[in-house]
Amino acid sequence: MLICQGFQYALRLKAKREAVLRRWVGCRRFVFNEALAHQRAEVAAGRQRPGYAALCARLPALKAQHPWLAEPPAQALQQALKDLCRAWDSKFTSRFGAPRFKMKGGSDTLRLPQDCKYNAAAGALRLPKLGVVRLRHSWVAEGELKNVTLRQERGRWIASLQTEREVDVAVPAATAAVGLDFGAATTIMPSAGAPIELPRRIGRYERRMKRLQQAVSRKKKGSANRGKAVARLNACHGRIAAMRRDFLHQRTTELVRGHALIAIEDLTVKSMTASATGTVDAPGKNVKAKAGLNRTILRNGWAMARSMLGYKAEWHGVMLVAVPPAFTSQQCSACGHTAAANRKTQAEFACVACGQCDNADRNAAKNILRRGQEILSGGRPASTAGYAGTHACKGAGCKLPHRRPRSAAQGGLAEPPLAGTVPGLSLPGNLNP
Repeated sequence: MLICQGFQYALRLKAKREAVLRRWVGCRRFVFNEALAHQRAEVAAGRQRPGYAALCARLPALKAQHPWLAEPPAQALQQALKDLCRAWDSKFTSRFGAPRFKMKGGSDTLRLPQDCKYNAAAGALRLPKLGVVRLRHSWVAEGELKNVTLRQERGRWIASLQTEREVDVAVPAATAAVGLDFGAATTIMPSAGAPIELPRRIGRYERRMKRLQQAVSRKKKGSANRGKAVARLNACHGRIAAMRRDFLHQRTTELVRGHALIAIEDLTVKSMTASATGTVDAPGKNVKAKAGLNRTILRNGWAMARSMLGYKAEWHGVMLVAVPPAFTSQQCSACGHTAAANRKTQAEFACVACGQCDNADRNAAKNILRRGQEILSGGRPASTAGYAGTHACKGAGCKLPHRRPRSAAQGGLAEPPLAGTVPGLSLPGNLNP
């Protein structure tokens, strides 16, 4: 299987080289804005909007008019024009709409598609017209280097290396199955094992972020001191995001390496975190409580964790099943009785039918696992053997349970969303908890 993977490293640069990169980024921004202005002028004049080839043909004359545009690599300026044309193509499919003019400090990025060489032994990167640059080499980039993207983030320069390589997807070494419940109080609750919680140090940075937000609010708008306070606040935000991303990477890798089947809820995080403010005519209810819930969901990184599980499961040949989330927190994992009265409190579950008591999130995770196994077994009891692979259910000749179809706008799929790459593989008796 051919996969593309990105590796990020911080650059170890002197002040002179940082100034060079800032000039390169400024040249890229100038070319982007000038091309966008030219396109708008052509459309306003009643002519067709120029495409990538026409914009590239204007680059030599633009360099003759502005000699300083010859300093960065030519491919970097061409990539700016490609980004502009791609933005126009995705105008009606993305939430950003038509492309807009770039401002200084808004998107300080630079992509270099050629003449970049990565030296893993020396922990260095050779860039065109800049030479060898040392990296904060924390891990080795695997595969063939395709392009390098440079960006300025929190006062330092980051290099993103995109590589491409062939991976042989083998049968998972593990045979266990697990259900995962993404919660508010608990970040990830597995059906078996210890709960997965965000690091406690994130809480310390969140308290610091609150103080920095108060400091920003006390500064005069447009002043230099307010700019410094905003920079400190942005650095704190970036630190929290980096810790969350690193934590989720580690935990999702452990889950994929330790299981052959992972069942999760098919949650629409974007809809769940929508604002409840409402309108003037129809004001929302419990707006403050809903805002707090939205912050907690986004803080725990549900969507990020699902995305990581998706591609890592595909790389390792692990089955990832997304099950309907309805009533997973109200159904008893022991007898199957479903009632709102079963959920005594946010953390306590006590079945009114059989008396089963358990942690509410743990009970939901067990229900998620059972539903995932039932989907793979064609609706039979969860004790039957499961299958691993993208086309497992088709290969086993089973029928999927009937579900009310959803429209494409709602993200509906013809089949349950499965991830895996070993078609037709059967693991009899090994996918039970």
